Amino acid sequence: RLAAQGHSLALVDPSSQLLELACQKVEQTRAGALLGRYVLPGREVAQLVQTYGEASFDGAYSSFGALNCEPHLEPVFEGLRRLLKPGGHLVLSLIGRYCPTEVGWFLLHGQVEEAARRLGPGPVMAAAFPKGPKDVATYYVSLGECTRLLARARFERVHAEAMPWLWPPPGLDFLVRRHPLLFGALRRLEERGAGLPGVRNLGDHFLGVWRAT
Repeated sequence: RLAAQGHSLALVDPSSQLLELACQKVEQTRAGALLGRYVLPGREVAQLVQTYGEASFDGAYSSFGALNCEPHLEPVFEGLRRLLKPGGHLVLSLIGRYCPTEVGWFLLHGQVEEAARRLGPGPVMAAAFPKGPKDVATYYVSLGECTRLLARARFERVHAEAMPWLWPPPGLDFLVRRHPLLFGALRRLEERGAGLPGVRNLGDHFLGVWRAT
């Protein structure tokens, strides 16, 4: 979508296969939109400064918990701050610590350890997809923790919301199919409340937008 809107993109991922798929999508969308591809973990993103220079990008984006695989986010954010222009935006969605529907489900089934699995320092071995093997080392982080780390890297938060907070996470999506009327009724409250203080730190993921200062 960014390529279709006329933006040029540099793509970074530690998986060469996923990176190749993403590059194909960009190139198929608009010829010349791809600046480069880099098989790197997020913590080494500062290496792109050698290629593009300081303050060379208008924005950066990481989707659906990719950075939850990083044991330490400080070098990720410091590298991104070097790459972004002042006023540039960083858009992140990460897997949060506090997911009410997940906790309630596990407690209802007597799985206390699973209910508390997001609260520790990690890593927790989690599944990349529902019902998949638990083979991904995952470090959960709260919106507040993420915001404090980004403030040290000279980013200010301009928007945040839970994603979702009342609806269940992907691993429990069968609940929506079982109870469509209930979750249909909750949809409006889900959408209206997602950005409220105290609510936006809840949910399977949170979405945040920060501006480089």
